[in-house]
Amino acid sequence: MRKDRLIVGLLCIAFAVWTFVSNSTIGPAVAIGILGIIMVAISRRK
Repeated sequence: MRKDRLIVGLLCIAFAVWTFVSNSTIGPAVAIGILGIIMVAISRRK
């Protein structure tokens, strides 16, 4: 497991949630959230 990609993915997901809560804009939040989920999935792959 690559810890650096896991941390970046979790930060992207957290930033997406913060963007959605603070601005209530769904477009950028969804895009950043999807990137974060992809990074977490890649980090868990061997």
